[in-house]
Amino acid sequence: MDDAYEKALNYLSIKDRSQKQITAYLIKCGFNDTQISECIDKLQEYNFLNDRVYAHNLMYKLKNKDYSLAMAEAYLKKEGIEDCSIEEVLRLLGDEYEIKSLNNFLLKELKDKKINYALINKVKSKAIRNGFRTYYLEDALIDAAHKLTEENL
Repeated sequence: MDDAYEKALNYLSIKDRSQKQITAYLIKCGFNDTQISECIDKLQEYNFLNDRVYAHNLMYKLKNKDYSLAMAEAYLKKEGIEDCSIEEVLRLLGDEYEIKSLNNFLLKELKDKKINYALINKVKSKAIRNGFRTYYLEDALIDAAHKLTEENL
């Protein structure tokens, strides 16, 4: 178990990881289920491995990106975060995060472009593909178009 623990600590020294990521890494290194389980328990006992804290740290990383809540959820799932922690993080991010991210996304997509009907439809489709909720989209598009128009005056 000490070898697995040392491997896991070295892996964690590079960056924080989820329990799922540590488990996958230790399996790849050839450790058996018992060794991995004991290692995970020890890491959690010393609080070197805590998916809830990891999820909250990822939340702050997501705040600097223009992810929709749906994209944030998919990202957290990909990182191996448990559903209960994902729900907690998404609740903390909330609608304000989604609206701010959507506005930033739209401003980037529309900036320095001639705003017309075709461009609006293209940007709207991209926003929907990126998981932004449609009931925020119309108002956000109008606000972004007005803001960009004012900047150009």
